[in-house]
Amino acid sequence: MHIWAIRIHEARDVCRRGLELLGSTKAPARISLSIEMARAAAVAGDIEAALSIISEAHGIQSSQETAAQWTASESEAGMRYSAGHLMRAEEIASERHRLCESSGDLWGRASVVWVLANTILLLGRIGEAISFATEMLPLAERVGNWGSVYFCKNTLVERRLADGDFRGAIELARDSAEYGYLHQYEWSFMSEAELANIARLRGRIEEAVESCLRVIGREGARTVVSGYPRALLALTLAQAADTRTSEALKDALRFIPQHGHVSSLGACVALPVMVEAFAFAGQTEGAAALHPALEEVIAAGFVLAWSSLLTRTGAGMAAACARNWSRAEEHHRTAIHQADSMPHRVCQPIARYWYAEMLRDTSVCLQARYPPLFSVPARPTRTDDRAQPNAERSGTEFPLQPLPALADGHPPGGVAADGTKSGLSGLFRKPR
Repeated sequence: MHIWAIRIHEARDVCRRGLELLGSTKAPARISLSIEMARAAAVAGDIEAALSIISEAHGIQSSQETAAQWTASESEAGMRYSAGHLMRAEEIASERHRLCESSGDLWGRASVVWVLANTILLLGRIGEAISFATEMLPLAERVGNWGSVYFCKNTLVERRLADGDFRGAIELARDSAEYGYLHQYEWSFMSEAELANIARLRGRIEEAVESCLRVIGREGARTVVSGYPRALLALTLAQAADTRTSEALKDALRFIPQHGHVSSLGACVALPVMVEAFAFAGQTEGAAALHPALEEVIAAGFVLAWSSLLTRTGAGMAAACARNWSRAEEHHRTAIHQADSMPHRVCQPIARYWYAEMLRDTSVCLQARYPPLFSVPARPTRTDDRAQPNAERSGTEFPLQPLPALADGHPPGGVAADGTKSGLSGLFRKPR
């Protein structure tokens, strides 16, 4: 309960007191408390401590196989997810879900829904994540597991975004936030992060900035998602060529992992967002510095970030800024393929936009070399919030420009109020 209410210090204290009462005995309860302690540490963003504790817990399990090991699997799945170990989290949660289903344990099935739905989504299997969340939502509601209900609802927001339905996504995100706050589920601020991102994509900068600041305020102390809200704020300001961009980038970098260091879930999904923010700000060195860490995030299985940005798109931008052209091209082409395979109508044009920007600035002839990748027909700017249905349409339809016109009317690549240039012109150009 403490973890759901983001009372993380209290959760760790409870586990610590329990372990002290057990002393040196290797009772089954020590397994459960140790893994729960690891989960609390991970949720607090202390991944190194979480991994150390889980290693100790596994040492107990190896010499004492009990029901406590199976019972604690839910907590370990949550810990692995918080640490960004997506594939391991999916493996543990899937096995837990299978065993609960075979034994008729409805609460047990519902208790791992949030891990599976979120993990599958970040792994890029949007259709599977949405189907699973849709299937499990009634069960979570039936048994009263409001944490899983919230996450199922929040997962369904991505379905609307994948369809390019901003209006529907906004409605679902607001519904998720309202449900979470009604049930005193403090992690509901992540729905406001969704609303901030949608506002940014629609070019409603002030609205996005206000939402980002609310999210940062409600998160409070450092948590597993720390880094992402600040990265989203930095991207929003950079997109608007706002004079506060440099300060926001500096603030967000405090939560971004260095190459070779362990990182939390929030830091992993923040990395591609930070790269795009640096790109809009014209700070190629900052984007290039994140390239090694992004390669590690991709190796961990991350496909989709929470900001409707593919990790491969971010890695392609970072690699280009680092002048690693072959790797940049590989990432961009993979991102386009991923966006089309999902399909994700928001990611599709963004992936193409950044790849085209790199190719344009490196003087590569698009028509001669890669005509299939740019087969999406140009469409006029739309002001409605949903693509109109058209049974005969071909290619990808997107309700707005890939990078919408900003609130002040200037497109990306404009000039900030202080006269400094911001944007993309010449960003990836090779030195002559």
